[in-house]
Amino acid sequence: MNSICRVGVAAALLALGGCESTTRIEARDQSAFLPNLKASFNFGKGVDAPSRPQDGHSIEIEATRAKGSDSQTLGAGDSPIRLGGQDFLAPQQLRHNFTFNYADIAWRWRKFFGGGSVGLEVLAGVGHARAEVTTSSAAPLQASERFSTRGVQGGVGLVWRTGSGTSVQLRATEFASSRLGVNRASRAEVFLNQALASNVTARIGYTGWEVHGDSLSSSSDFRLRFSGPSVGLQFDFGP
Repeated sequence: MNSICRVGVAAALLALGGCESTTRIEARDQSAFLPNLKASFNFGKGVDAPSRPQDGHSIEIEATRAKGSDSQTLGAGDSPIRLGGQDFLAPQQLRHNFTFNYADIAWRWRKFFGGGSVGLEVLAGVGHARAEVTTSSAAPLQASERFSTRGVQGGVGLVWRTGSGTSVQLRATEFASSRLGVNRASRAEVFLNQALASNVTARIGYTGWEVHGDSLSSSSDFRLRFSGPSVGLQFDFGP
């Protein structure tokens, strides 16, 4: 019986050792720059120029990118941050640099009720999120790790047609994945859109993201929050 107990205790200690806690990586940058490129393929009667927001269904393809940085302080008694196989022990101040890339393809339905200037849109599709995080200390120590995940995306938005070829767009989207890596990404954005031609629209606005990730191995989880000005081009195609 004593031998069985000793084996059980040893197994429990090994299990606890494998569950060593780490501190989550936290980074926030409110001065990020977020360029984006978008294309839409509209299905409908085609009564308006493709670049003019209108009723109907569409397939949207989009790609966006952001870079950011922030500092994080590990206080005495905090668990270490672990990234790329490197431990950053407390107490010390760390510097995080990150790059975030996101691409998606989605079905979009849009309706201007009563033919008015304000319309509702709903989106559903799939996305691919990739975050690369680099952490460094004054020691100096540095480590990097890349997190890449596919998942589903959904969103809702409002469109206000303010004039010929001009519109204001508000949209919120949510990306989610059951896999390790980037498992959630929330986005809110507002854009002023101006048609440059029947198929080309210039977009300028402001975008905010919050990205959550679980480690692929024994690395720390992470939360990246970033926002800033966003500019882009949209290419619209219709019947």
